[in-house]
Amino acid sequence: MRGGLAVAVLWTVQSLETFPPTGISAPVGLARLVSFHWVLRSWKWLVRLAVVAVVAYLLGLFTPWALLCMSVCVICLVTAASSDGSVTQGDHLVAIVVLVQFAAVVVWNAQSRWHVGLGRYVVGSQDATAAWWSIQAIVAVYFTSGLTKLLRTHGAWIDLSPGVLVSALSRLETAQAVVTTRYAKRRRVEQLVARLLPHPAITRLLFAGGLLCELLAPIGLLGENILLLIGVALIALHQMNRRLLLLPCVTYQVIVLTFLVNIPRFWR
Repeated sequence: MRGGLAVAVLWTVQSLETFPPTGISAPVGLARLVSFHWVLRSWKWLVRLAVVAVVAYLLGLFTPWALLCMSVCVICLVTAASSDGSVTQGDHLVAIVVLVQFAAVVVWNAQSRWHVGLGRYVVGSQDATAAWWSIQAIVAVYFTSGLTKLLRTHGAWIDLSPGVLVSALSRLETAQAVVTTRYAKRRRVEQLVARLLPHPAITRLLFAGGLLCELLAPIGLLGENILLLIGVALIALHQMNRRLLLLPCVTYQVIVLTFLVNIPRFWR
């Protein structure tokens, strides 16, 4: 599972290095509490430090320190990028999983060395504990996402879903979409959305399925096979979002494949 998380972190820092923020015009999160302008000045160094930490993590060297370094770098980079006037959620899951893994490793080491009464929170090994904590965090994020949709729309998310497609079409016309996506890809999405707009019932059915996937994510904790099914359903959700909303969320899919689908299980 280290390999999958490493790929997600490297993808995140590489994309942030390619499209760095130009300023801190609308601070969010930690940037509201302290100045994050130092992150802009140290951008390339934070990216390089994250890469070094990922290599150490992959090699199993100084794992707690590597995870701490990855957590600090990713959180700082993502926070600064989201404080440039447009909050993007595409990298948040990576930041959460890395931070949770660091916490899990700290708890496991504290329990194994000093027996501090945290035995109920750890499992057999450091890596197994980190993976189990990560799985719980991932399903919690998806469940929270689904619940937030219902709360913010007062239960009308499915009814309002055709409007989401309309907003997707508007987003495709923005300068950012023009810069970051190929014209042919945008045209395919526009054509697909245009075909769906006259059929709101189909749109509502698709969005209802996506919402159900998110709300049912916690039942994956009941067993490995159920977790596999939830993982496959969430991958399908992201593929739908990629085709309809031009939201690929590559790192989310890598994280889900790594921890929920758990591809290595098929070679046991």
